[in-house]
Amino acid sequence: NEPSTRIPEGHIPIRRNLAVPVLHRGEVVGMFQAANKADDYTDADLALAQTVADALAPVLDARLKRDRAEAELHLKNLTFESAITAISIADKDATIRHVNPAFVKLWGYPDREAALGNSVASFFVDPADAGPVVEALESRGAWEGEFRAKRHDGDNFISRGFATVVRDREGNHIGYQSTNLDVTAQREAEAQLAETLANLERSNRELEQFAYVASHDLQ
Repeated sequence: NEPSTRIPEGHIPIRRNLAVPVLHRGEVVGMFQAANKADDYTDADLALAQTVADALAPVLDARLKRDRAEAELHLKNLTFESAITAISIADKDATIRHVNPAFVKLWGYPDREAALGNSVASFFVDPADAGPVVEALESRGAWEGEFRAKRHDGDNFISRGFATVVRDREGNHIGYQSTNLDVTAQREAEAQLAETLANLERSNRELEQFAYVASHDLQ
């Protein structure tokens, strides 16, 4: 029955109020409040308010859970769509069902729809190379490695891939998730460095041999 001063600017004055927590399974999920009764609130008013709060509790709890689930899904979608690595989701038959923009760009498809419906094996230069990947996923639930990948136009590159089995809440296998990154430039640079080091080592050996022969001739 006390006046409330915690009201938004422009709100009508709250001269007296009645508030009860909305509890669901021991957790506060909201607040039920009534205000500005002509006379003071009574114990009967409190009991009625509690009855209303109890009736609202499961409905409000379900609404809050739905809002949280939607917020979590929205965040996951933002993460999926904005990732700089190519991400795809395939069904249990290893058919691509969802891809992010980075996947479309990496594999050179004109749009997202053109990438959907293709088999996972079709993204390998040699489709047979997909076999060991699927076998690893079936036996261990995850795979990591590199493979020669084929773009939409037939061009190929070296992809660093990470894949996992997707399961539902009951633990049933429902598909696959994979992340890929083009490491062609990195591998070519490593190969060039290895060749340079090998040439340098050969030159050093030849220089040492020349120095040895020159020293012997001088003697």
